[in-house]
This record gives sequence, C-alpha cells and structure tokens, in this order.
Amino acid sequence: SDVCDQSITAPYDDKKALAHFASRSDAIITEFENIPAETMAFLAETVAVCPGADALRIAQNRISEKSLARELGISVPEFWAVTSAEELADALADLGGRGIVKTTTLGYDGKGQIAVDTASNAYTVWDTLGTHEAILESFVSFSYEVSFLVWRTKDGSTGCFPAAENHHENGILVRTVAPAPSLSEALYNNGTAAAIRIAEAVGLEGVLAMEAFVTDKGQLLFNEIAPRPHNSFHWTIEGCETSQFTQLVRIACGMIPGSTAARAVFT
Repeated sequence: SDVCDQSITAPYDDKKALAHFASRSDAIITEFENIPAETMAFLAETVAVCPGADALRIAQNRISEKSLARELGISVPEFWAVTSAEELADALADLGGRGIVKTTTLGYDGKGQIAVDTASNAYTVWDTLGTHEAILESFVSFSYEVSFLVWRTKDGSTGCFPAAENHHENGILVRTVAPAPSLSEALYNNGTAAAIRIAEAVGLEGVLAMEAFVTDKGQLLFNEIAPRPHNSFHWTIEGCETSQFTQLVRIACGMIPGSTAARAVFT
C-alpha cells in the first residue's frame, strides 16, 4: 500500500469490500496461502484469480495435502489424523518409533510441531499443541530437502523450474542451492511429474511449490505444497530466464509463459 495507487483494507469476509476490490481489478494474485479459500472463490466469480480456491483449500490443511498426494500415487511418510489425546495415544502405539505431531493448519518454520516417540505422553503432547486437529507423521531420515516449482496456465499448460536443494537449521531454511546439485535426473523427473499431478488435481492457475525429502535410501517423499511464489525460488529473479514472480504475473494476465531455464548450472 506504500507504493500502489489504491489500497483497500477490510476483513477477508467483507463481501462488499471484496466486490469493490474485484471491480477494480483485471486479475487477483495472492502470495500468501492462508487467505480463506471462500474469499478466493467469491472473487473468482467476477475476475481471474491465482492460484484458485481449491489450491488454497488443500494447502491450508496438512491432512488434506498429504491425502491428496497419496491418492495421486505420490510417496508420502506414514501419517495418522488425530482429533483428541486418545486418538493420539492410539496413533503413537501404531507409530512404533519416532515421529512429529503437527497442527493441521498454520504453523511454519518448525512452529506448531512437537517431536515424539512411542513412549511420549499423548495427553501432555496434546495439551501442549493446543489444537482440535493434528497429524502424526513418522520420522523421516533424509539427506536433504528438495523443492519443485510448477507453473500452470488456465488452459492447462504446465512446466517446471529447475529444482532447488534446501538445507535447514532448527526447522528454518538457511540455504538454497540451485539448480539442485545432488538431485539425480530420475528423481528430478519423478518430482516434477508429482508436482504437475498435484497442480492439475487442484486446478492450479499460477505457480505452486512442492517440498519433498530425499531419504538416506534415495527415495523421494512428499512433504507439503505452497500454491504461491516460494522462498526457495527467490533465486530465480536473477537465476532463470523468467523468475517465479514474472511467470505468475504472465499467467494471471493471460500471457504466454516465459522460459524458466536456468541461466547457469553447476559443473
């Protein structure tokens, strides 16, 4: 609002303000996946939107996104949906080892997560988490995390950026190396194909990042999605022929997508 000609400030469920916003817009983009899906659905009735309500709805719930990935034949860590301390206790018994309990909504950079094992007290964990719904995921021993960024147009054309290799400290991304130097061609093809399947399943218009683990055994395991420009692809501003931000705007405006080839690669 510091640099734009007009600014509208209102709650996400203020339909009068939303209608005014839509009437002043040729296209509407979000770079934040926690805008209510119903808000985007309302705007989509009168104006082009990116990424679309379905993509937001899936990405806003960890159970929904992992369930969708599994339904699409994408490998995911074993997980349990829990809605009470009693259900968590049963899930921990099934876990038979180490895991992570996460809130299903919000939470990022390690927030809203608790490391557990079979001996953990489910009631203490549940009280600490302070939620009505959670997901228990089996612990993944991985070599590194990789992210894939897919773009998709309204007519269903798709493509992917070079993958990014991510390294974290205390659950927070500290370094991205791209194009991912440790990723094999086979895993790249596997990951991009999975990201495209998800983009098609949610009717994406725009860009979507899929994060995955490369396990110690060389297997690719789905972690989560973000239907927006992603921090592990900010390097595309200088590093690709078309950045993630430019590609999003081109798609929103109905323009032909640009080449996302890297300007340089590791040798």
